[in-house]
Amino acid sequence: MPRDTAARIGGPALADLLGRWSVADGPLYRLLASRIGRLADTGSLPPGTRLPPERELAAVLAVSRNTVALAYQLLRDDGMAESRQGSGTRIVPHRVTPAAVHRANGFFTGMLETSAVSFDLTLAAVDCAPQVAAALDDPASVLSGAARRALTAGTGYLPYGLPALRAAIADMLTARHGVPTDPSQIIITTGGQQALDLLVSCEVGAGRAAVTEDPTFPGVLDALHRAG
Repeated sequence: MPRDTAARIGGPALADLLGRWSVADGPLYRLLASRIGRLADTGSLPPGTRLPPERELAAVLAVSRNTVALAYQLLRDDGMAESRQGSGTRIVPHRVTPAAVHRANGFFTGMLETSAVSFDLTLAAVDCAPQVAAALDDPASVLSGAARRALTAGTGYLPYGLPALRAAIADMLTARHGVPTDPSQIIITTGGQQALDLLVSCEVGAGRAAVTEDPTFPGVLDALHRAG
């Protein structure tokens, strides 16, 4: 029989990489599988790595063996791991997007979770604007009856964005930035990622080179990867 030369990782070493994997909401086995999958994405657990036996990892993490068994099963179902009789469970090669390399590891995740800042660095969104809250609480304080009826008269589906907002942005670009702009040249997206996807799909053809900052927004890397 050939000697097993696959890389192995012990329970304590894997526990250190996992970090605070169990602090999120949801079943423990899903959280564990998700964290191991992320480590595989980032290369911390390269293909061929043999995971600790279920009983060993369960003891180190202070969870039931069934939790580890279900987590390993999820990894197998997702094509990220395979198990063979007598050889244990191993990470297998799978598709990794460039953005996966930039995802937070256990150390940095712990820093974010214990930080004292009043905003969430893991979420690219802001709190509800005061104007929106006021409109929900007392619509008349923000829009007149005629304006409200105009907004609700149609389907509300505006593919290019709210005309008044497009006009305001065009005016700002023209007046403040010296870039003559017509509202017809403005598209309002649902977020930064959609804007990036549109720009990449229009401006970057397959096989062309693109330069980004490092570190950069992971969504940029995924958009460029999808564009080839």
